Amino acid sequence: QPAETIDLPEFRHAFSQDGRRFVIAGRGGIAVRDSLTGDTVATLTGHAEGVNGSISDVAFSGDGSRVATASGDRTARIW
Repeated sequence: QPAETIDLPEFRHAFSQDGRRFVIAGRGGIAVRDSLTGDTVATLTGHAEGVNGSISDVAFSGDGSRVATASGDRTARIW
């Protein structure tokens, strides 16, 4: 089953410290995926919607349990 598509004209990505997961963010959304299978582990919605809402950065916490996103609308969110 193919993974859902995220619009990638401008995208950000980050790997968890252990390399097991990665997060990818684009205009179409934010997805956390398994590094080995590419399967979507979580879809994060509700940050950076609207004209100035593109995601400008993503990062995992040191222990990999949380994702942080920063947006062009000058907000940050911890998931």
